[in-house]
Amino acid sequence: MSRSSTATKRRARIRRVSRIMEWVLLATILALPVLLAIGWAMVDRPGGDGLLADFVSREIAGSGPLSVQDRVLGFLASLVPLSVILIGLRHLRALFSQYGDGRIFGPANARHFRGLAIALLCWVPAQFVGDALASLAVSLDNAPGHRFISLGLSSSDLALTLIGATVLILSWVMVEAAEIADDNARII
Repeated sequence: MSRSSTATKRRARIRRVSRIMEWVLLATILALPVLLAIGWAMVDRPGGDGLLADFVSREIAGSGPLSVQDRVLGFLASLVPLSVILIGLRHLRALFSQYGDGRIFGPANARHFRGLAIALLCWVPAQFVGDALASLAVSLDNAPGHRFISLGLSSSDLALTLIGATVLILSWVMVEAAEIADDNARII
C-alpha cells in the first residue's frame, strides 16, 4: 500500500468520525440543559436519592423537601457552569466541523482549540461559583443560622485546569502548524 493511499484513508477516517462527533456534540449541547432542568424538577430532597443526589450538597440532607423556588434557583445556579461547558462543546463541535470538511490545520482550528482551552480553564471557577450558589439556593428555606454556602475544590479541578492549560498550549502549536501549512501550500 502506498504512502499516499494510506494518508488518503486516514483523512477519510478523520472526516467520517468528525462528522459523527459533530452530531454527537450537537445532541449533547441540546440535551444538557434539558437534562439539568429535568434533574432539578425531579430532585425531592437535597442530598437524597435521585438524579442530582451527588450534585446537591449532602450537608443539608436533613432539611425538608425542596420548594419550587429552591429548584428554580438551584437550576439557575447550575446554569453558571453549564454555560461554560456549552461554550466549550460549541468550540469542540466547530473544530470537528473543520476536520469533517477536510481542514486539519488552519487559523479557524487554532481559534476553536483556544476557545476550548479557555472554556476548560473557566470551568473550574464557574463550577466553584455554581456549586456555592446551588448550595445557598437549596438551603434558603432553612431557618436563619442554618443557611449556608458550600465551597470546595478537588483533585479533579486541578486535573481539569492542567488539561485546559495543555489545550491552550496546543492551540498555540496549531497557530504555528497553520502558518507552516500555509507556507507549504504557497511553495507548491
